[in-house]
Amino acid sequence: MRHYIFVYGMLKRGQALHHRLNQKPLFNTTISGFDMYTHPNIWYPALTKGTRSVIGEVYEVTPLKLKEIDEVEGVSTGLYVRESVAIIHPRTYVNMKVFVYLKTDVKGWFPVTKKIVEWPLQPSAS
Repeated sequence: MRHYIFVYGMLKRGQALHHRLNQKPLFNTTISGFDMYTHPNIWYPALTKGTRSVIGEVYEVTPLKLKEIDEVEGVSTGLYVRESVAIIHPRTYVNMKVFVYLKTDVKGWFPVTKKIVEWPLQPSAS
């Protein structure tokens, strides 16, 4: 059985933890209904349920790899929770489920206020 995960931060291509996936994404997509947060002392972003859109990558993973990514995301310690989200495949328009890792407590974190957000954050144009 294969699973699909949506990654939006440090697991994306070019980011510090991408080697844990070590593959090309199936596709890039945008998911709606989430907010991204950053923290001045933490080098990775966090998502919560919300009202904005987030750009990320979708990967197909085995159950073993999913368990490994759960460890990377700190699911067993409560750092993040893994939830299933319905998306539409951008090329085939087929409904599919992907897992996304969400943070439940963002006290001390700062929301990214752009309507559509992508990590790494780019400086705003002045």
